[in-house]
Amino acid sequence: MVVCLIAATADDIGWTCDEVYYFNSSELIITWTSALFKALPHGNAGAILSASITDQYWLWDMPHNPHPPLYKIISALTLVLFKQYLGEFTAYRLSSALLCAVLMFVLFRILQKRYGTAAGVCGGLSLLFMPRFFGHAHIAATEIPLTTFWFLACCAFWRGLTQRSGIILLGILWGCAIATKFTGLLLPAPLILWALLYKERRGLSNLVIALPLALLIALLVNPGWWHDPIGKIINFVQISLSRETSIRIPTFFLGKTYSFSPPWTYAWVMTAITVPVTTVFAFILGLLTLYRDTANRRFNNLMFINCLFPLLITMLPNAPVHDGTRQFFYLFPFMAYFSGAGFHFLAERMMAAMKIKKVLIPAALAIFTLYPAYQTMRIHPYELCYYNELVGGVRGAYALGMETTYWYDVVNGKFLKILNRDIPQGAAVSMWVGNQAYFEFLQDKGKIRKDIKFITPDIIVTITNKGADFKFSPETPQYLILLSRQGTFNELYWNIYYKNRPLYSLKLEDIPLISLYRWSDIKLL
Repeated sequence: MVVCLIAATADDIGWTCDEVYYFNSSELIITWTSALFKALPHGNAGAILSASITDQYWLWDMPHNPHPPLYKIISALTLVLFKQYLGEFTAYRLSSALLCAVLMFVLFRILQKRYGTAAGVCGGLSLLFMPRFFGHAHIAATEIPLTTFWFLACCAFWRGLTQRSGIILLGILWGCAIATKFTGLLLPAPLILWALLYKERRGLSNLVIALPLALLIALLVNPGWWHDPIGKIINFVQISLSRETSIRIPTFFLGKTYSFSPPWTYAWVMTAITVPVTTVFAFILGLLTLYRDTANRRFNNLMFINCLFPLLITMLPNAPVHDGTRQFFYLFPFMAYFSGAGFHFLAERMMAAMKIKKVLIPAALAIFTLYPAYQTMRIHPYELCYYNELVGGVRGAYALGMETTYWYDVVNGKFLKILNRDIPQGAAVSMWVGNQAYFEFLQDKGKIRKDIKFITPDIIVTITNKGADFKFSPETPQYLILLSRQGTFNELYWNIYYKNRPLYSLKLEDIPLISLYRWSDIKLL
């Protein structure tokens, strides 16, 4: 049912700029794999397995496609299997929907085992209907795969304390996390902290045993590392640790632009204001189980440490934290676990109160699940722009100086219809945030008319007492697409944003998400 819901709405959310590169990478993986299987029966696979060919197909465009390939492999599989039934965009994104369903099922079963079915339902639906989580469940990127592998690996770690199968599962899932994103290398850190806290030597030894299997899995699914694996893994780690110099992504937070790393409070504030208030309340109630529930205390502390860890990592100096909640996204299932436990705690208190009838417990469950579902339905398909009532929703967050949007996911069918209808034939269009390849990809896929010319010119602005004079090199655009990612704005784009009326603006709660301007109409006052 979860998969069907997400698949049915998969194309509502606009294609993100990262997915463009991931999709192209997946197509290369499909081509390479197909060629390999055709060559193997004839014994002439040597050229396909050579360093030059594997690098070309598996390490394609690393500046825009830097992560290990497992999530792209999974998306390639769903693309191949379901393209003819669902279309290529939905089929490609189906990978995240399937992983989301697995994650929700495991979360439900864990809560059901400890706190009952109602708690399991509350926890599972609390996770699904965190609007930003629901939005990411539609997007074929790293967030849902990493989050799923991380949560399942923690569960496998717990299982490994009593069953050997848990150690094998831990190694496999840890390897899958590493093969998805650099962050997966950090997975043992909260597990080690928990093992030290409880003096659990078996937990530490299980991690040592699982490490070779994890590294083997990460290597096997990445043919790009097969040639010179040590050198390429070292290079991968070095690049991941030096993103301040290699990939500087700015963030707009509380009215100020941070060129790379926002204040240590960023992740804490964003978590509090991007999750529905009922889920936040249930989560706080769930934290009471850390000292009241002695039977589950060890496991609950394991969940809590993993909930806390992503937030603590973002507090490190020069930590790359940007794009809303993406860099600490994997805390959400642990937060949902405590939301389910919190509902159980509340239900017990209601049962203990003589004047409160049992019938109110289903009513409370409905509030904790239907309200987040309503919030998600209300804001769809702009889930990645969601802010809760603690800051007054999207409009209140905008007034506080929070970033409106960031990932081009607002380029949905509604905005594309405007482009295709209102841009004259053969017109040149520039965009900010600059991403010419993104719009050309949508043209190749038939989403945008092919006669529109997308360009990325250099702009020289001369300010005079009569206004501003624009000079473009090498070509002058006729239109501008301006994404409301305020962290990337310079003085020119702030002026355009505040002082000029667009031809069209896609808005949410009367706040512009993305706008279309005619360059000749733009004036700087």
